[in-house]
Amino acid sequence: MTAIRQILCATDLSPASEPAWEEARVLGAELMLLHVLPPFPIPPEGYFPPHLYQEPAEGAEREAQASLDGWLAKLGDPTVTARSRLVEGSAAPRILDVVREEGSDLVVVGTHGRSGLGRVVRFLEGSELWASTPAPWTLR
Repeated sequence: MTAIRQILCATDLSPASEPAWEEARVLGAELMLLHVLPPFPIPPEGYFPPHLYQEPAEGAEREAQASLDGWLAKLGDPTVTARSRLVEGSAAPRILDVVREEGSDLVVVGTHGRSGLGRVVRFLEGSELWASTPAPWTLR
């Protein structure tokens, strides 16, 4: 049996992702909380002053990072090594990129079902990318 050293928890920042913490503690694995920010939409035509999208996009990034930091503080378990990562893009491919980059041994997808992660699960279920990912997945 392969040891699980790192659990990547892809989260929509809802409480549904919290069970990954207990799995990491029980397995003695490092826990990485990953949140994927969707790309900020920019109108395809005409002039769009950069400050009209840059400020809201930076605000969304600050808010997401603050949420991740809050989760890490809330975890507060010295027996679990935990960190967070915030990336931007389309959720499914970015999660898979990070799984490969980090060499995660287990992926936990935590979602309340009303956000982009619900679409990720549907995408992954019918995707060859699911099969090509080197880590097993579980949905919480």
